[in-house]
Amino acid sequence: MSTNETEKTEQTKETPKESEEIKKTEKIEQEKEINEKEMKEKEKEQKQEQEQEQEMEMENEQKNEQETQQLNEQIENLSSCFQDLFHVPLVDIENKLVEISNEQAELLKQLPKKQEARLRFNKMKELDQSFAKIPEYTLKIQKLKKEMNYITSKVNSLLSSTKKQAEKVSKK
Repeated sequence: MSTNETEKTEQTKETPKESEEIKKTEKIEQEKEINEKEMKEKEKEQKQEQEQEQEMEMENEQKNEQETQQLNEQIENLSSCFQDLFHVPLVDIENKLVEISNEQAELLKQLPKKQEARLRFNKMKELDQSFAKIPEYTLKIQKLKKEMNYITSKVNSLLSSTKKQAEKVSKK
C-alpha cells in the first residue's frame, strides 16, 4: 500500500478534529513541496540566466578582443604607412639639422676671429682717419716751418744788425 492510502485508512479511524489537523498538515506539506518545486525551478531559471549572461559576456569579450586586435592591426598599418610616407623627408630634415648644427659650430669657432677682425677694422678706421689728416698736418707743419724760417731769418738779421751796432759801438 502507498503512504497516501495508509494515511486515508488511518484518517477514517481518527476523529474529525484530528482528521482536520492531518488535512491541514498535508496541505501545508503540499504547499511546501510546491514552494520547493517552484524554488528549484526559479533556481534553475536563475542558473540558466546566469549561464546565458556568462556566455554573452564571453562572446562580448571575444568580440572586444577581436575588435581590439583589428584596431591594433589597423594602427600598425597606418603607422607603417606614415613611416613610409615621411621616412625620407624626416631623414632629409635630420641631415639638414645635422648640417645646420655643424655650420653653427663652425660659426661659433669663427666668432672670436670675427670679433678680433672687427677690432682690427675699427683700429684701421682710426688709422685711416689719422692718415687722412696727414696732408692737413703737413700743411700746418710747412706753415710753421715757413714761420720759423721767417722768425729765424729775422732773429739772424737782428743778430747781425745787433753785432754790427755792437762793433760800431766798440770801434768808437
